[in-house]
Amino acid sequence: MKKELTLLIIGMVVVIIGALLKIYHSYFSTYVLIAGLALEAYALGSLVLKSLRKK
Repeated sequence: MKKELTLLIIGMVVVIIGALLKIYHSYFSTYVLIAGLALEAYALGSLVLKSLRKK
């Protein structure tokens, strides 16, 4: 569980960095946003699956 929460926080930081890069019109900001959102989706999906298995 701690691993998933850490990945979720890292994903949030990457998304914020990607948004700042998007404001500065950086050419690779879209890829940073996609990577951050994918990381968040993986972490949230993993947390949901773990919580469903416990019940």
